[in-house]
Amino acid sequence: MRPLRAAVTRLAAAAILAATAWIPVATQSRLRPAIVFGRVPLFYYLLHLPLLHGMAVIVAFIRHGRADWLYVSPFSGAQPPANAGFGLLGVYIFWISAIILLYPICKWFSELKLRRRDWWLSYL
Repeated sequence: MRPLRAAVTRLAAAAILAATAWIPVATQSRLRPAIVFGRVPLFYYLLHLPLLHGMAVIVAFIRHGRADWLYVSPFSGAQPPANAGFGLLGVYIFWISAIILLYPICKWFSELKLRRRDWWLSYL
């Protein structure tokens, strides 16, 4: 089931990417927020991992009253509850939530990179 989910996600991303090539220039101005993430990809990547983990811990505490399996190695033997996890719609909701939450921070960092020319900023 998981390979199918990954394939559907990649197919959706590829379809969106292909569709943007045919969008008229007037409409493309509405897609400018996506450029922000393109200017700071590593910065976004490094921030989204702890954000999503934190969201998973909060949801686990709300749904199950515990989140011990999220703090240990997968090889430790700690098992999640039987009903842990979400369907594809739930995954997309968390993904979009992460994008919305990280947009202001990424926009600020993108503008910082445009203002300053420090050598280390080019790596983020």
